[in-house]
Amino acid sequence: AKDALQVAINKWESIIVGDLTAVTDPATGQPIDDIQIFVQAGLLGGSTTDGAGGVLANAGPLAFRSATDTNKYLPYKAQVGIDTADINDSQMATILAHELGHALGLPNVSNLLNLISGFNYVGANALREFQRFQPTATAVPLETGGGAGTTGSHWSEAVFDNELMTGYINAGVNPLSRVTIGAFEDMGYTVSYAAADSYSLPGSGVTTGSSGGNGSISGVKIRAENITVESVWDDTDMVHVLKGNVTVDNFHTATGLRLMSRSDASLVVKVDGASSGFTATGTPQEIGDRIGGTVQVVGQPGFPVVLTSLADDSVGASLDSLGRTVKDTNNDGTVGVDTTATAPAPGDWKGLQFLPLSNDTNVSIQKEAEKPYTGKLEANQTASAAQVLGVLAPNFATGGNSTESAQNKGGDDTRKNGF
Repeated sequence: AKDALQVAINKWESIIVGDLTAVTDPATGQPIDDIQIFVQAGLLGGSTTDGAGGVLANAGPLAFRSATDTNKYLPYKAQVGIDTADINDSQMATILAHELGHALGLPNVSNLLNLISGFNYVGANALREFQRFQPTATAVPLETGGGAGTTGSHWSEAVFDNELMTGYINAGVNPLSRVTIGAFEDMGYTVSYAAADSYSLPGSGVTTGSSGGNGSISGVKIRAENITVESVWDDTDMVHVLKGNVTVDNFHTATGLRLMSRSDASLVVKVDGASSGFTATGTPQEIGDRIGGTVQVVGQPGFPVVLTSLADDSVGASLDSLGRTVKDTNNDGTVGVDTTATAPAPGDWKGLQFLPLSNDTNVSIQKEAEKPYTGKLEANQTASAAQVLGVLAPNFATGGNSTESAQNKGGDDTRKNGF
């Protein structure tokens, strides 16, 4: 049981990551930081056992921080009892992880904070996570059956099935979901959603789990190389993820890079790395009409090409099983929601670079206003305050009254409307 207890402790230490205020124990006069949990062989509250397979263990807080404490109502002393008849149960690590959840305050602190109404849990963070499975839910359902130690103090077994904090242990894995972690954030703990187990609510078709540290990408990874063919990125159904630099050198036969939106959807490209981005360059040759490397960014009215940081969760592409746009491309959580999430920042990626020998005949050169006029502050990172560079393909100022004269943009024989 000792090894199983350590496994359970390690799990909760990965979930609760913030420090709690130290409390002086009135019984001993000694400080307790963060919580002291007593674990005993034998059930709490009377008989040490009810026989094998009955109540496997029980737990709860013994003392709470005050209402004026920074960590309002969070317990600083708790206890866990293990049925002596079940102490060698093969699922003891799972059993103890469940009981430690009660020792840490679920549902006692939830009740003190008025987060439970009848058989409904209404804490904002747990509810948000539950709405990943049931978007229209207004509460997280609690158990309505079982004895006094089960009803109203666990997630509903009928709804959650094998989730760790239902009132019944299931065969196999009993995952600790993001819903449970949300409940502990509601109590006031600082939590890490990255420690959540992979979990699927029965019937929802949605799986949630670790939101960080797994290196997964919700998009298509683009290999950073020199472009030697004609490359067109126009699949707006998925985010294109670039970690490295794409370089386009001299034109030959059919080369170059075009980033294109559709008439009804934006192309989204997310880039990661201070040296990552796009470079158009050129190499001097013996011929006078050499054409340098070409990079074209072609948006559509209302649907621009979006080039941004991989950490940017404000835009995305593709849909999850509930039809919602996937914006957390790097799967580290959502900024403002998950403590594991990273926010986009200046310098996350290099940008678009047009070197002197590139095919930049249709690119004007602008001197950035930030350095001399803004004290090197990143004024251009804010769209509403950014320096105006001009308008792509403006309407002709002269010509007849025909639609062609007013709207048709110059191009070449291959792409008559290209610009």
